[in-house]
Amino acid sequence: MPKLPETRKKRYMQKIHHGRHRIALVEEWQMEKVSDYDIKNLLAIEKAAQESIEVATDLIAMILKDTSIPPTDDYTNISRLLEQGLITEEIGKIMRNANGLRNRLIHVYNDIEIEVLLQSIKRVLPGITKFLDVVEKWLSK
Repeated sequence: MPKLPETRKKRYMQKIHHGRHRIALVEEWQMEKVSDYDIKNLLAIEKAAQESIEVATDLIAMILKDTSIPPTDDYTNISRLLEQGLITEEIGKIMRNANGLRNRLIHVYNDIEIEVLLQSIKRVLPGITKFLDVVEKWLSK
């Protein structure tokens, strides 16, 4: 890992904290049954999940930049982290799925079914948490 200025490390930690906070909100706001959600709650969960995914993709681009690898698009950036051995294949797969989910959330592709959306969010957030752990470990080296 390159020697990072303290201001840069602080920026990483701010992003990590923001991502963890958004994941915690999604977990707090989840309900037992799909029929229990109202539109405000659903939109809040969508936004918090989207932001947690965006934090992760921002961190990926930051790591690449700080290791002298020019960032490009999100999917290529994930592949480059894999090539560098900074993330596992499992986390890479989760991050690709998370990025696809983020794209669907932003662009509302195909009128996503609420149940499928909530299951997708529930499936990717633990992987994002793992990724945030990896970034914290990387920063501490």
